[in-house]
Amino acid sequence: MKLKSTKIFVSYILSGILAALLFLNCSAGPQKMEYKITDLEPVKISANTEFKPQSKVWKYDNTWWAVLPDSEGTFIWKLNATQWQKALRIAEWTDSHADVKSVNDLVHILLFRGEHSGLVSVQYDKASGNYKMWEQRPEISPITYHPDTEAASMDMDSNGRLWSAFDTLHDVMVICSDAPYTKWSIPVPLANDIYKDDICALTALPGKKIAVLWSNQDTKRFGFRVHKDGDVPQTWSVDEQPASQSALDEIGDGMADDHLNMCVANDGTLFVSVKTSYDTKGYPKIAFLRRHSNGTWDDLVYVDDEGTRGIICLNELTNDVLLFYSLHHKIKVRKSDADVIDFGPAEIAIDAPLNNATGPKHNVTDDLVIIASDAQTAKSVLIQWK
Repeated sequence: MKLKSTKIFVSYILSGILAALLFLNCSAGPQKMEYKITDLEPVKISANTEFKPQSKVWKYDNTWWAVLPDSEGTFIWKLNATQWQKALRIAEWTDSHADVKSVNDLVHILLFRGEHSGLVSVQYDKASGNYKMWEQRPEISPITYHPDTEAASMDMDSNGRLWSAFDTLHDVMVICSDAPYTKWSIPVPLANDIYKDDICALTALPGKKIAVLWSNQDTKRFGFRVHKDGDVPQTWSVDEQPASQSALDEIGDGMADDHLNMCVANDGTLFVSVKTSYDTKGYPKIAFLRRHSNGTWDDLVYVDDEGTRGIICLNELTNDVLLFYSLHHKIKVRKSDADVIDFGPAEIAIDAPLNNATGPKHNVTDDLVIIASDAQTAKSVLIQWK
């Protein structure tokens, strides 16, 4: 009897030690915090906030900024409390769709307008608390895309080279430019068999790489290729076919659709929001993909069996992944832990009949701005972690 009692006592002691270790281990990780959502004042605009791979907002000097056009041109807007104020007119164009890359006090802004687009660069002036045109190139630098290009996005590699990815009728292409970004390379094809409605998205990866993701509704797959910084522009990896192990070719029109948005963790983990063509109740329409820094892709993760135009944002401080998408004339958001992917219930982020959500290209820590719009009005929210 004494031996049995001793074993039970030791078992309790070991259980207590294990529980304490688990508690300490959990406490050492990112602290989970809830967030609150504050509506911001709407802005009258002249072109909506598409396209899915693009980013139109960023944070610098403890202030949120955005690029939006109205009837007077394209402006940088500054968020003051809950109101957006015009800070700098950067182009006379009223039909531009911006993709913003902020690099310290510099911001490079792709103004996409189809075949005849342009690049604007601005620099932050600490004394005035505002941006001014970049002295090295104060004018718009023209960028010529294919006449059939639907969408284009931009990012910068570790050498300061800007890259832009875009689609044609059946091709995925990239171009690049070195400072001061007045001349762009000839297009390099990455795929030549996409459907006419497909698009692509581009992002910089830690480890000195640039990556391009695209949809291919003809093959019912997504595509993904990587370029090492410093290699010649024509050298790219083979197509990784993200999460192809999850493809269900017999469901609807297959796995791929032309809605793509990405964000990247500091350790190189890639988080992706996609839309599928399954279009069948009970099967994912809004879905999530994750690529690890070693190049492996997890299985596709169900987010919702309805909805459209998803974007994804990452808070590495709280370890939150937020996926925003349009559903039932509202912008909804679902949250997951970044390590153990399991998206919770949908919440209303923007309670208005709008579309085309857009957020920052960079990751966040304490707050986040999301904008959505129709062709006349942009509404936005400030999300703050408590």
